[in-house]
Amino acid sequence: MSPTLSASALFDRRNFVKLFTLSSAASLISGKLWTARLLADIGPDGEPLARIPIKLSDYPALQSALGSVQFKFTATVNTTNPLYYPFTLTRAEDDVFYAVDTRCSHQGCIVDPYLAADFRMTCQCHGSEYSYRGEVISGPANFDLQRYATEFTGGDTVTVLLPGLNMKIHSIHVQSNTTSAVRVRLDFPTIIGGRYRIRFSEDLNNAPQDAPFSTTPAGVTNLTQILGIGGTQTVYVDAAQPRGFFAVALIVDEFSF
Repeated sequence: MSPTLSASALFDRRNFVKLFTLSSAASLISGKLWTARLLADIGPDGEPLARIPIKLSDYPALQSALGSVQFKFTATVNTTNPLYYPFTLTRAEDDVFYAVDTRCSHQGCIVDPYLAADFRMTCQCHGSEYSYRGEVISGPANFDLQRYATEFTGGDTVTVLLPGLNMKIHSIHVQSNTTSAVRVRLDFPTIIGGRYRIRFSEDLNNAPQDAPFSTTPAGVTNLTQILGIGGTQTVYVDAAQPRGFFAVALIVDEFSF
């Protein structure tokens, strides 16, 4: 990793593999393309926890107590028994945040955000009611909503930790190389309908930027977004730097009915 290496030496296939660091973590992007450079955690049972940073100033409802916003992972959401449920984030008193799954425990409809005027979250399908903590207030539901961990230490960001979103790049391969760039193949898991971007930063002190890519080995790298297929996706990126970090980014948008 000597800074005196020549350009041709830096882009030698063997040196490149050693110098280029594969990011094993995921940055998650909000609908406004804000991102935080946070690594993925592993839960107590070994399951990866995706860290979703939410910038509070982007959502007026979350800037005051009992404000509530829902977020989705896919471009479209079927409101009855969707494949991937949105989650609801509510700001309670004393800057405590609660994140809950929106899957009603009765028959699987999406539960509405918390309404401070009604002191509850309501399922419009059959009338089940929950507190902002996800606790059942009245049936026909008999079980609480699943709750997710949150992290907030003040400032403008709250982080939601979601299990089951595998955002780790499976593998990285040098596809081809020249004296000025290396074409790299990235393989990563996806959810059906999720929207993904590839992010790159030279080091963890700099904000990551979108890295254009191709879906074919020899194609032009002019794509910035790809839809998930529920399995492994493969993209090809031209890396002009001899070292740095790639990360897969899943776009997370505000959800409304």
